[in-house]
Amino acid sequence: MASKYFQHSSESQVVVCKTCQYAVWPAQIEGHLKNRQHGMSRKQATSISEEVQQWPGVTRFPSELEVPPFVDTAIDGIAVWDDGLKCEWGEGECTHVCRRIDSMKEHWRIAHKFSVGQTRGGSGMLRKEDIERQISGHCRRVQCQRFFVQKGHSRFFEVRSQNDHRDEAAVRNTDDGQVWSQAWQRASQHYNTIRADNTIRTGAIDEVNPWLRRTGWVPFLEGCNGREILQSIREPVISEVEDTVKEGDGRDEKVAATVWQAMREVASISQITVSRSGVMLRFEAIRTESNKISYHPLEPYQDRTQIGRQGRAWQQIMMFFVRTQRQHQWRSPNYRLNQRQKRAFERLMTLAQQSVDECVDEDVLCESSESSDEEDDRNCRHIR
Repeated sequence: MASKYFQHSSESQVVVCKTCQYAVWPAQIEGHLKNRQHGMSRKQATSISEEVQQWPGVTRFPSELEVPPFVDTAIDGIAVWDDGLKCEWGEGECTHVCRRIDSMKEHWRIAHKFSVGQTRGGSGMLRKEDIERQISGHCRRVQCQRFFVQKGHSRFFEVRSQNDHRDEAAVRNTDDGQVWSQAWQRASQHYNTIRADNTIRTGAIDEVNPWLRRTGWVPFLEGCNGREILQSIREPVISEVEDTVKEGDGRDEKVAATVWQAMREVASISQITVSRSGVMLRFEAIRTESNKISYHPLEPYQDRTQIGRQGRAWQQIMMFFVRTQRQHQWRSPNYRLNQRQKRAFERLMTLAQQSVDECVDEDVLCESSESSDEEDDRNCRHIR
């Protein structure tokens, strides 16, 4: 389903929205699909987001993406503009590209300490022609693209034509050019192989998210497959399970779905509890350290949408325990529940299994009742 809305650019490894024709970070796909342009429901947007994040070789963080100064051919899926302006200051060494002359003037003023029309003298048409000559002498029209439309990595880059680089193409056809081209291809293939490997490894000291290093999650998850970890916290979909897996596995997923729904109900009950509690109790509830006083009480969420969104993280945590505590074939993190946690979890699973069994018994009873009614109808017709 995700390929209907997004495509994976092989040149830059970014995820591109087919409708909007610009790149979207994987973590922002759900919000992108729910905006006014797409108007998609939360459940469908979440499902597509989770599917895209499982694609191999996808650029996930800004630090992984480097905006090129130019590309020889337009990147597939991203909009191309013909009204780009490229700075030609310093014999064409500057690579700045924009689409508005005012933006180019600002670039000249900040980067090159140059202001159009700063020379004194002249007026009327002569001065206007001099300004136009300065502008045309320091920039030129080009085709351009950009990955994102706001914040970082939203700057434009030039799309060069084959005529603009015929000399460079000749250089690449030399022996040295072929050697470098082959080396670049091997390096790119090796990099793509590493990116496609979902095995979690120990993070470097300059980890993008320092919180992971502080909490020790990366060493804890080392050696596990990232895709399998994400699969372990997914929302159970019973309609798909019943048609695609064995009976035993289908029952396990029904139990998981029962736990998922129970956690959602717990979030709703918590909402009611907080809304009916006194302000002093809510002051105590939000305090995280015993020796520090909080000056803001715990506030309940105002609508069911927020409850579902905030409670989803707790549902995913429970799915991790449900799917890792039962027998599984994939490698999961090594952890152990204490005695109190183990008793509580076993009690939860017992109640969930009982709930599933009761639903099955009710379905059987309904089927037998329907068959009994049909037999009574046949007997009545026979008597008549």
